[in-house]
Parts: sequence; structure tokens; C-alpha cells
Amino acid sequence: MKLKSGLLCGLMTLTIVCSGCGTCSLKDIANPHLGVYECTQADLSGKDYLEYFDYIHLELKPEGEFLLHYRGKEGEPKEETGKYEYDRKSGMLTILGKGTFQREFSLKEGILTISVPIGEQTLTLTFEQK
Repeated sequence: MKLKSGLLCGLMTLTIVCSGCGTCSLKDIANPHLGVYECTQADLSGKDYLEYFDYIHLELKPEGEFLLHYRGKEGEPKEETGKYEYDRKSGMLTILGKGTFQREFSLKEGILTISVPIGEQTLTLTFEQK
């Protein structure tokens, strides 16, 4: 139960710190990072906790805003929003938190890897663009 709470805490940490391209446009080519990413791995220090969720999706929207929506197996759907910046040249996505807090994560070839320390453990989330 404690580790499951840690995963939820990690998802909330993420919030602190265009659906699939059916009709692509020049904007989609210029900003290929935009869209919905599905969580394919939720690992907390070697144990996969993705089985505790029906889904975890991260949507990168224009204007530097993201939407994290998820639903645990035993809960209601939840949504969190926040701000981000993407540096296409370095392939880094920066989650912007309140004040001066920010964290960088790798976003390359449609795969976003998030690694966040939670106490003495590390939460690693892998998202793949849909």
C-alpha cells in the first residue's frame, strides 16, 4: 500500500514540476512533440505499478500546457494541468513548477522518460506518443 501511494505521489510530483494525428498539418510537423502520450511503464524501484491503473495519459498541448489524466483501478478519473517547455534541439522537456522549480526529462523519438526521486526510491515513468 505504501509503494502504491508513492506512485500516486510521483504522479502528483509530475504535475508540480493533440490527440492522434488523423489529419496532419504543417503545425504538426513543426511541433511533433504535441499530442497524447500513453504511460507504458510505471516503475518504482524495480516494481511495475502500471497494473494499478486503468490508464495514465499525458497530453502536451500548444502554448506550453500539459494535461495529465489517469484513473486508478479503484478510483475516479483525475486530471492535473501544468506548464512545460520543449527544446527540440536537445530533446529535453522541462516541467515548470511553481516559483523557480523545474525539472528536465528526455523526450526523443516519441518517448518521454520521467525519473523522479521519492524518498530513497526512484519513480520512472515511460510515456510513448500515440
